[in-house]
Amino acid sequence: MNNSTITQPPPTLLKMSKDIDNWSEVFADWKASSLSQTTYCERNNIHFNSFTHQWSRHRKDHVKFTKVVTRNATETSLKSSTITIKLPSGAMIELFNEAALKLVLSVLGDIQ
Repeated sequence: MNNSTITQPPPTLLKMSKDIDNWSEVFADWKASSLSQTTYCERNNIHFNSFTHQWSRHRKDHVKFTKVVTRNATETSLKSSTITIKLPSGAMIELFNEAALKLVLSVLGDIQ
């Protein structure tokens, strides 16, 4: 019987924020992969906390708001109209009443 010790190779070092020069390319690759953030990071040896921190910064830097001004809108017209907000990602928000519009505008005001 061989008494030699089997040694495991050292674990792959995880890439941290400072190790990645272009996070935009990483995010484009991640989105194209259709993987979850966790799986993508595991497969690409990226430290998950670094990824989520940079993703948060990236999203904040790339979110743009457009001011919406309504003219001659009455309470009746707001209640009977549907307002649709389409985001660059393709996501859509449909508002069916004045209360929903006020809530969305309040949340957006808090973000800015």
